[in-house]
Parts: sequence; structure tokens; C-alpha cells
Amino acid sequence: MASLRVMMVDDDPADALLVRRAFDKLNASIMMEHMSDGARALARLRRSDLRRPDLILLDLNMPGISGLEFLKTLRADPVLLALPVVVLSTSNDPKDIHDAYLEYANSYVQKPTDLSTFTKIVQDIGHFWSDVALIP
Repeated sequence: MASLRVMMVDDDPADALLVRRAFDKLNASIMMEHMSDGARALARLRRSDLRRPDLILLDLNMPGISGLEFLKTLRADPVLLALPVVVLSTSNDPKDIHDAYLEYANSYVQKPTDLSTFTKIVQDIGHFWSDVALIP
């Protein structure tokens, strides 16, 4: 596996811990940075003195800037618009899924409630984005 820098934007620290642990179980070099809200994540991404992530995992349901607002703002910024974004949300509402793709999410994954399935899906995401997909 190649090295991958992931930013997870999610207000739930437990989900961030589960994602970090799932990545740690891979024989990979995946560095994860957790941002608990969209405003902080956007401010961090706009800093030109810091390396940007290769992939963003984005929750939709957050206080303040929602995941959809975050995605819309990201895609409107010519410097940030090419960053791959995987929406990782508990919602399976067709409107949420549709709206995420309208804002150019690269994919939409529902968070499973089963821990082993959650781990497997996160590892599959890590594998795909580090070994299969070509990213800018």
C-alpha cells in the first residue's frame, strides 16, 4: 500500500477512533487527521503552509457547517475542488445521497452499525484510495 493522508471531518470522536483503528489494522501507511467540524476543516485546508490530505472522509450530519455545506464550499474553491471526498454517513436517505452527488462527492458510503462491517468498509476505502485510485 502506498502512503495516504486522510482527513476525517466528523463531529463524533468515537467514529473517528473506529476509523483510525481500522486504518491501523492495515499494513499501510495511512495517516489520519480528525477535524470535529467543517469550519475548522476548511480553515485547515486553506492553509498553504500545510500539506493537504489525499482524501477527505466527510460526515453529513454535523453542527455548524453541515457536510453538504462543507462539500459545496470545497467544490467552489479552485484550490481545493480536486480533493477526493468520500461521504461516510449514517444516513441512507435518498435525498442526502442525491444531494451529496450533486455537490460532486466522489462516493457515498453508509456507516454500518456492525463493528466488523464498519472496519471492513473503512479498510476497503483505505485500500481503494491508496492502491487502486490515482489521486492528484
